Amino acid sequence: MHDNHNFLNIVTGTTSGSIGSLILGNANVTNKNDLPVFTIALKLETTDQIEFGFFDYSTSPFTSNQKGAYFKISEGKVYAVTSDGTNKTETEIGEVSTYNQYRIEFTSSDVRFYVGSLYDVDATHTTNITNDNLTIKVSAKTYGSTSQIVRIDGIALTRLRKK
Repeated sequence: MHDNHNFLNIVTGTTSGSIGSLILGNANVTNKNDLPVFTIALKLETTDQIEFGFFDYSTSPFTSNQKGAYFKISEGKVYAVTSDGTNKTETEIGEVSTYNQYRIEFTSSDVRFYVGSLYDVDATHTTNITNDNLTIKVSAKTYGSTSQIVRIDGIALTRLRKK
């Protein structure tokens, strides 16, 4: 990223709890059996309350046990999350970088999460994986009175090759 060039911005207000979101499509657009892959490059101005990845279209951002497979950034740490709507699996990956690439891959048996290197898996989940169709969401939530700014440099939905 050079001179803050970016594809689009998500900016929340300065009122605590304000949410800004990007939702791709107006319904759930993919199924885990299609082996979807979500890839995104982000520049973060703050690293408090951000989530992005595959979600059930009908759920509101930042609610507990959202169906999906996604990254959660909270208090400077990045987490990999899978949830079937009732139970969730959450793995801390580590400190968040202000600029990074992230990838989520569904396979026939698990969900793989990548941060930075798109070749080295940072977390693999085999539990609490929803069978429902999902869409892509990117959301930020104001923490205290600090506006969240998420700069998206690139976003892609592809799929793994079936063997």
